[in-house]
Amino acid sequence: MKLGRMAVAALSLWLVSTAALAQATAAPTVDPERLKLAREVMAENGGVDATRAQLKNVFGTVSKMVKSEVSTSPQAAALSDALMQHVMDEEMKAVPQMIEDSAQVYAEHLSVRELTDMLAYSRSETARSVRAKMPAITEEALMRQAPLMKRMIASSVQKAVDLTCEESHCTADQRQALNALVRKMAPTS
Repeated sequence: MKLGRMAVAALSLWLVSTAALAQATAAPTVDPERLKLAREVMAENGGVDATRAQLKNVFGTVSKMVKSEVSTSPQAAALSDALMQHVMDEEMKAVPQMIEDSAQVYAEHLSVRELTDMLAYSRSETARSVRAKMPAITEEALMRQAPLMKRMIASSVQKAVDLTCEESHCTADQRQALNALVRKMAPTS
């Protein structure tokens, strides 16, 4: 469970630091017409509510993946759920700023024509259908990617074990214990 928690903690740290970095970056001045269109595109695609729903779905899927990959006690599962909830709550607070930042970037890089076309597509039946299917698609894609993520996490953790043991002069038993934890996260296939 320790590695599962480390993976969740690493993901959490990345998400929170990414949101903080995005908030700290000043946006250049953009054409007001393009910014208005970009904000309309964001709103038409669900805006804050849709983004929060997507994040909730992603956090839920990641939580399921961690639980399916690491044997946990009910108490450890409850702690993992509480950690994930706290991280998600913090990320949810950043969503309005994330949406505004996205609108700013769209307005900086896309022409009025491109934004108008995006808005027309966003209002289409096809776009509404795709948006309705995205939660299930996202969950399935994340579950299919679980083995890859598991290998990446295991590799990163193994490197961390090696560096930690090098710096801390681990005994053979300490290194073996840490490596045993890493193997729990390694793919079985």
